Amino acid sequence: MFRFPRSNRQPMLALIAAFTMLLALLMPAAGAPGSYGDPAPSTSIASPDVTAQSVFSFDLASGITLYEKNPDERMQIGSTVKVATALVVMQHGDPADQVLI
Repeated sequence: MFRFPRSNRQPMLALIAAFTMLLALLMPAAGAPGSYGDPAPSTSIASPDVTAQSVFSFDLASGITLYEKNPDERMQIGSTVKVATALVVMQHGDPADQVLI
């Protein structure tokens, strides 16, 4: 299991807490209605079998929306700790290392 030395735990916990609060503050702004330019051209493909309440997938290189399900529905944030853990591991770890969390 990946553990930080005792001397680094306090600042690391403060960093994770600050990141979590910042993420929580930015969440309402992420779904705010606004002008996003012209809609992406639609290509007709079969919808994936998804059981999640809401899904949004897009191509990062082109910015084209690949699939969306309830994209404007307000949802509770989830897995914030997982995102913060991944961020800390990516910033302080070596991508070649295998880390058990």
